[in-house]
Amino acid sequence: MGSDRVGGRTMSREQAQRDTSRARGALASARRGSHSGAALPVQMQLLLSLQRTAGNRAVSGLVQQSIQRKQVSDDHVGDDLNHGQAERLFTEGTMDWWSKLPAASKSSAKNREASVRAGRANVDYQQLRNTTLKSAQTLRSWLGKEAHEYMYVHEGSNIYTGGRDREKLPHPTLVGGDPDATCAGTMQLDRSKKTVTITNESGHFRPSSVATATVEFVRDLLPKSSKGKGGYKVKTREV
Repeated sequence: MGSDRVGGRTMSREQAQRDTSRARGALASARRGSHSGAALPVQMQLLLSLQRTAGNRAVSGLVQQSIQRKQVSDDHVGDDLNHGQAERLFTEGTMDWWSKLPAASKSSAKNREASVRAGRANVDYQQLRNTTLKSAQTLRSWLGKEAHEYMYVHEGSNIYTGGRDREKLPHPTLVGGDPDATCAGTMQLDRSKKTVTITNESGHFRPSSVATATVEFVRDLLPKSSKGKGGYKVKTREV
């Protein structure tokens, strides 16, 4: 197990990763206006301390994976706004802004992308699902379903989920707003093979890899009885 000194104390790489994830969660909460006045500066100080230790290549790579941030690409937002069900995918305020733009600014994919880039502050997706992966109990209920696949978005301290085998909603509608995600993709939960496979398969967010923080989040939620020999294993598949 590797270790490093962060903020004057010795910290394992695993602890550094967990603290980094918590720090990013606090920053995400701040964006939504929900952090306490005292908590954010402490978490920001921790994050900066972690970043100053990046001279260690292994720790640097871990931190970068843990805090990668991905927004929905402008071209995908433009495609969604041009979709026949756009009024369902976006808030009323977003649709009002979009309807007032000149027709020429929406006449092609390239023009829509440029319009979104210029007016990004107006973009807010509807949250069409409100399920979060917060406990071993939630994960345990999934493990009872044979080879079921879920979409997920890891934002801040939460992983938002939705069934992909049913209605294939765009990833950002799992969170709502204009999410800034650590990772997004799918999770395949296979009881017969005793595996939880996490992917970065999200055309909207396009993460370059499956974030280490996401893998650890899921691994920590596996039932304790499943962590030993013969238990479920977390795998990744990157596209």
